[in-house]
Amino acid sequence: MLENSQIQFISEIKNKVRNAQYEAMKAVNVALINLYWEIGMSISENQNQFKFEISDKEYFIDLLLFHRRLQC
Repeated sequence: MLENSQIQFISEIKNKVRNAQYEAMKAVNVALINLYWEIGMSISENQNQFKFEISDKEYFIDLLLFHRRLQC
């Protein structure tokens, strides 16, 4: 059977691991949000510059990325 000091030590280790995992998760979320923002800004800035012609229809890049029939 474990002593109280050993149980407390293990509990502290678990809390440190959980806190580190939480901080890592927050950092990843911030990085993803920044990435999505950057992608959105790039699309917004370039949407009128890039046109694609598919099946005799003209598409702008922002619509092409979300076109269901083209499955992009």
